[in-house]
Amino acid sequence: MSYVKTSKCILRPLFLLCTCAAATVACLLSGCPAADSDGDLLPDGEANVIGSVKDVTGQRVANVQVTSGAASTATNGAGMFSFDLPVGQDRIILFSCEGYVTASKRVDVNETGSSYVPVTLMTMDAPKSLDASQGGVITGARNSSITVPPGAFVNAAGEPVTGSVEVRLTPFDPALAEELSAYPGELRGLTVASETLPLVTYGVLDITVTQNGQPLQIAEGQTIVAQVPAPSDGPIPETSEVWIFDAESSLWVQSEYGDAVYDPQTGTYIALIGHLSPCNIDQPVVPTCIWGLVKDVQGDPVAGALVQAIPESAGRISLDYTDAYGYFCMYVERNTNMRIEIWTPISDSCPAAMREDPYCVTTRSIHSGSGVVEGGYPSDCSGNCTQVPVITTEDVDPGPLDEAACVVAGVGDNPFWTTCASGMWDFYACYAPEGTCYYEFDPFDPFGSGYTLEFENGSKMEMEFSVLEGAVTKVYGPTDMGNPLCGTITGDGGETNITTDSGSTYTIRVSESGRMEIICPSGSSFVLTPEQVEFLNGCSGDSSGEGSGIGCEPKPGTLGADCTFDSDCTATGLACCGPIGGEQTCQIEQFCDLLCDSDQDCQDPYICCSAGGYNMCLPLDACQ
Repeated sequence: MSYVKTSKCILRPLFLLCTCAAATVACLLSGCPAADSDGDLLPDGEANVIGSVKDVTGQRVANVQVTSGAASTATNGAGMFSFDLPVGQDRIILFSCEGYVTASKRVDVNETGSSYVPVTLMTMDAPKSLDASQGGVITGARNSSITVPPGAFVNAAGEPVTGSVEVRLTPFDPALAEELSAYPGELRGLTVASETLPLVTYGVLDITVTQNGQPLQIAEGQTIVAQVPAPSDGPIPETSEVWIFDAESSLWVQSEYGDAVYDPQTGTYIALIGHLSPCNIDQPVVPTCIWGLVKDVQGDPVAGALVQAIPESAGRISLDYTDAYGYFCMYVERNTNMRIEIWTPISDSCPAAMREDPYCVTTRSIHSGSGVVEGGYPSDCSGNCTQVPVITTEDVDPGPLDEAACVVAGVGDNPFWTTCASGMWDFYACYAPEGTCYYEFDPFDPFGSGYTLEFENGSKMEMEFSVLEGAVTKVYGPTDMGNPLCGTITGDGGETNITTDSGSTYTIRVSESGRMEIICPSGSSFVLTPEQVEFLNGCSGDSSGEGSGIGCEPKPGTLGADCTFDSDCTATGLACCGPIGGEQTCQIEQFCDLLCDSDQDCQDPYICCSAGGYNMCLPLDACQ
């Protein structure tokens, strides 16, 4: 979450939720005081960051150097650390200790309370000697290796290195949860086109070379050949991109030396390396996004909590920190079952099963949804995002939820009963969607209005385009009630208007304070509570046409639906295709025609190259 952005908006077909950091910015500019964990005032513009460091076996690690800019500290005998950093987003913290791979973590430092950083370090493998003058081959665990030409290394001053050097090769297996959590940094990659995208990993190899304890580097213009072990489980694509870790930014930077190729005989990826640091075999993920609110047992928002999203499948992990209002937003992989973890300080009331001293880890089981969103950080969670139901820390995970549920059984369910919008209940009582829902989206509609969404009980939304009114969504009730017209939804992105069948209009917009409010027909207004947001979201389902809603799926055979063969795509103009190593879905036929396996699949002057997780026929200059 950014403290320089004015707002973070989550747009839904039936409402718009927006939380504004304007008050936070004003507070920063006026120098609001913060307090450390003992209640003492911190210097203006600083806040406390606390955490613990363990190794992959779960043992705490003492004397780890913890640094961020000019600030530094070290873990104590229990592996704990605490220090103060300037308030703001994306503060980078380095964790270094002799015998461990250096880690770099990103943290959002929130002035309203402490931010929490659990860290896992990977133990380095034992060193092996190599004559730098002659070069040679060094092998490590799981068939990892490097092949080094003579005179490949230089010291920190850029001077050629001769004689014996020590080489440590430390592979990370992303199929093992403890090793994935020990990755040196978050799975975010900076592409050669300077885009920052989420990544899926197929293995990391840390390559550390030293002489007399001093780190060495590869000489400019030189390369070495590395064998990076593939995962012990999960998909293994034939080729994948190579990324080199930059600890200062906590990003993986795409290598300029081309893709890695899988060697089934050794179970490794063969890659050219021009820089000594952790080397990652990755591919960019076509992401969706999730967002939610974290509250404590008293019902107050929790700021600065670490939120991690861990899919059931290996090789992926995402994280964010809750903002001053307790909200989080992050990119995750599409159509994936995953576990959300909320890391907060342990308390006496934290159940034993949730304790990971000094943290209480609250979990939720969710499905990420299938909405396609643009990459880039920070994620803004606008449009096509799945809402995670409000999470109360220390509550036991109820398991997968029917997030499409919209409870309208009686007036007692009316979340607006005590507000001026109590009459809006007629709209939802008429609509009353139940069960699973499917959407059908017409990708060839020039106005983007060609969609229909229908729930299992027949409740549905249909968009039409009017020259005078723009996009108008008509909302109908269940089949057993004769599919009555319940009302319409219109809006221009800044606000959403819900007009009931009786003619009353309720406007949902962002207030001057940056919170979401409803303006009633009388002119009165009120700010939405998180529970009211949940109700609106549950009743909306998916109507973006891109799989962004709660619990909805593409109608079989239509755009975005799962498929195996072209014949599974029954809508006009669609074919079955998908990204490298990803699921096959029904897409526009012309798009599928661009996909390729090799240059032979492309017509001159096009060649086959990777773009956004797909192999596509593109012009040569677009592939460079």
